[in-house]
Amino acid sequence: MNISNTVISINNFLTNEQIKNALDAFKISKNKEKFHDRIWVNGFEIKNCSDIIEKFQNLLSLKLDWWQIIKCPVNSCFNKHRDVFSDTTIASCIVFLNDDFSGGSLIFTDGLKINAQKGRAVFFDGVNLEHEVNKNCLKERYIIAGWFCK
Repeated sequence: MNISNTVISINNFLTNEQIKNALDAFKISKNKEKFHDRIWVNGFEIKNCSDIIEKFQNLLSLKLDWWQIIKCPVNSCFNKHRDVFSDTTIASCIVFLNDDFSGGSLIFTDGLKINAQKGRAVFFDGVNLEHEVNKNCLKERYIIAGWFCK
């Protein structure tokens, strides 16, 4: 699939069990890393992660280059940016693992705003489409972020 300058949002992309496995992996991981105010864990730590990888790759016909489970603290945001995980990155995705907070929406410069909904996946041309995340309030925001290459 050619994802150039495209945004695709899919509700209920992950099952409740897959979401639970991702949150459990984050909770029990001993390999947490820090990036700014966020904490992340390698997506490959998720139980039965091959099922999720297969879903990603079948949808886009692209190779999953890297993915993370990320905990965004209360009052965090992410300023406008483009995704350049590596020089081979051609697509990005966000999967919302919870929605019991306010804010934390994915916003593109053309005005498109995608609100958090547990299980919702957003696939997009993160290299060319500038985007940001507005401040999340009340509780932490958990997501899976992934980057794809050919």
